[in-house]
Amino acid sequence: MVQCKKCGEAVPDGKRRCDSCGKMVVLYLPEPLFLMTSLSFAVAYGLIGFFGIGHLYIGKDRKGAVLFVFGVALLTIFLLNISERPDVLLWATSLGFIVWVFSILDVYRLTKRYNKHLALNGAAPW
Repeated sequence: MVQCKKCGEAVPDGKRRCDSCGKMVVLYLPEPLFLMTSLSFAVAYGLIGFFGIGHLYIGKDRKGAVLFVFGVALLTIFLLNISERPDVLLWATSLGFIVWVFSILDVYRLTKRYNKHLALNGAAPW
């Protein structure tokens, strides 16, 4: 049994709310080190990895796959036009940098949301 932090009443196993006051009860609280480790890995994969790797790490498979395919397409454009057309090279590099920054910020935000949901509910949000 878990004890309610608001009113002190005992909450039976399996319940998520206190019968007395209605406050949500934390069923499972992962170690803070685990939460920071998953956040660190997700962001690190986004920083040094290819597009979408951080999203794949936290379970956002569809978004990760789309970003990965986009990254492969940009890399192909970059490699095919490396010496022929500098304007296309500049365009592909600029677009790639913007998507890379978006990807890092997005995976950071999603990982924080994932960790918060995991701490409150004991299960992944997606």
